[in-house]
Amino acid sequence: MGKRQRVRIFTRMNKIINLKPFKEFLQSEFAGGIILLGCVIVSLIIANSPLGPGLENILDTEFGFISGAIDLKYSTLTWINDGLMVIFFLLVGLEIKR
Repeated sequence: MGKRQRVRIFTRMNKIINLKPFKEFLQSEFAGGIILLGCVIVSLIIANSPLGPGLENILDTEFGFISGAIDLKYSTLTWINDGLMVIFFLLVGLEIKR
């Protein structure tokens, strides 16, 4: 499939599927809060369903590597928490700068 053909297909799809309301929602000020609330609700449902113990096993699974003086083998939960804290403080710093 050539580049021109893909462009034509995407152009036709854009005419069929109107993404303007979705783009406007994501650019609004309250989009982040609504998405966060939705994620909290989904996580509560998963935690209180039969999938809960499986999720706990995934979060307790350790991965990473150990090499000499460097020990980077942590649980999935630790990697997620540390990664999210980095993103959080990056966003806070950008907001303060703005």
